[in-house]
Amino acid sequence: MEQELTQIINLLTSNELPTTLTGLEQTHKLLMSLLPSIKQYQNLLMNTNNNALMYNQRHIKQNRDLQQLIQFQILQDNFQYNLLQYLLPIYDKYELTLNDYLLSNQIIQGILLIHPNSKRIFSINHHNMKIILDLLDGCNNTNNNNNKDSANDNIKLSISLISTLIHILLKNYDNYRIFEDLNGCSILIKHFKLSSFENINDQNNTNTNTNSNNNNNEDEELNNNLNFKIIEFLMLYLSEEIDNSRGGKSIQEKSQFFINDFPEIDSLIENLNQLNNL
Repeated sequence: MEQELTQIINLLTSNELPTTLTGLEQTHKLLMSLLPSIKQYQNLLMNTNNNALMYNQRHIKQNRDLQQLIQFQILQDNFQYNLLQYLLPIYDKYELTLNDYLLSNQIIQGILLIHPNSKRIFSINHHNMKIILDLLDGCNNTNNNNNKDSANDNIKLSISLISTLIHILLKNYDNYRIFEDLNGCSILIKHFKLSSFENINDQNNTNTNTNSNNNNNEDEELNNNLNFKIIEFLMLYLSEEIDNSRGGKSIQEKSQFFINDFPEIDSLIENLNQLNNL
């Protein structure tokens, strides 16, 4: 596993974009190879009686795939082999295509699921959080242009970035605070307002032909998907921090981060609470 990770890291840190993209593909391939072992490993961890533990230890020793997964997790604790620290600088270094951004975001999400301790990278070095937020903010700014395809690409990227933020913040209150300090609440909620109303000016053109109607339906679906993803994020973020050993922030305190950009935040929170109670 050390050799495979070293080869991937050499590709990711290349000064040539095609080589770096090969590194992304190899990282994705590695994560996909680990996926079948994750569920199996989780099931083994759930068996806590002595007989089960003895069986689990023997099973792991005899299962090469499980050994690979455990090796990967252990090596991600080692700064030298931690993949996130090599993936995130790519966002600063290159302007990627949409598909490459989506792939990279998916890889980050996968690493955080397999190795949750990697979330510490975002609180240890605040710039890592800023990389994600700056890219999300850039999607918001460029959505104001008249290029429909470009605007739709930005929405797709925004959905992927918000999914990534959910993985970054999940069960990590240090990252909550960094997200807040870097104006993440304002950056995120501006997408909700924009995606709700951005097609109003185009309504006079929606009945010209069947293809136009179909395209507008696709645009509406894309905007709805963005809204749903933002709501998913808010349902995570705007919850009581009852398991935060440092006390944390209340829902009311966190809602204040949104109010300047989205005055209806209290009504939205009330609706989210109703959803949670269903």
